[in-house]
Amino acid sequence: MEVSIERVQGVTHRLVPEISQLLETTFPDCERESIPDFLADLEANRGPSLWVMTSHDGYLIGFARGFVFQASRRGFVVHIALVPESRGKRLGEQLLKRVNEEMRTSCKGYEGMYLEVERLEDAVTDAERESRRKRLAFFDRLGARLVSSELIQPPSQPGQPPVPLNLLFWGETAARDDELLSDFYKGIATIYRKF
Repeated sequence: MEVSIERVQGVTHRLVPEISQLLETTFPDCERESIPDFLADLEANRGPSLWVMTSHDGYLIGFARGFVFQASRRGFVVHIALVPESRGKRLGEQLLKRVNEEMRTSCKGYEGMYLEVERLEDAVTDAERESRRKRLAFFDRLGARLVSSELIQPPSQPGQPPVPLNLLFWGETAARDDELLSDFYKGIATIYRKF
């Protein structure tokens, strides 16, 4: 499938309403900021960078959002989501590879990226457990490795609880898992400081 991937800044991009809807329907409130906060950050060009994948005829396939922690030379993909009909076609892999390459070119000595994924043991239903298993398998196929299953993500919105997650790392680094986990917490402290 022929696709296009572009980095988006501002709220004037024609797909921002669809991206907002996909963000809202893919991630629970406790794992994302509110849609008004997402739009305000996008308009002010602050917060994570946004990459959008579209089909050759301009339809939304998915998006990824992420930061580069320049001090540690590592990236962090906050969200990646594809519309349901585009899943299972290796398009998410293509999107993540592009994001990884752009992060690499923006950061001298770049080592790779952090990824978060829900823990299997926290799934409530069989369907939820299967969905989480598929996400873990996706990152495993990419070559990402588990750093910790004890990550606690701070609340993304006021009044929401912290979220237990798996922390993965995709790239080449000499750092030990405990060093990666510590570095990640330092990096996200700047992201989640408002709550």
